[in-house]
Amino acid sequence: MPRKGENIYKRKDGRWEGRYICFYDEQNKAKYAYVYGKTYSEVKQKLNDDRSKPKKKV
Repeated sequence: MPRKGENIYKRKDGRWEGRYICFYDEQNKAKYAYVYGKTYSEVKQKLNDDRSKPKKKV
């Protein structure tokens, strides 16, 4: 069953952290990218912007 939710968390230092799957490696393991912000809505906007951009394998 796939995970539900937005993967946005409040950190101990007061910032918000969001993560999303950037790409899958050769073993089909997910590689994540992280975004940070001062507010929940800021991180949510950054996640939406970053997900729409094409990513290159590193």
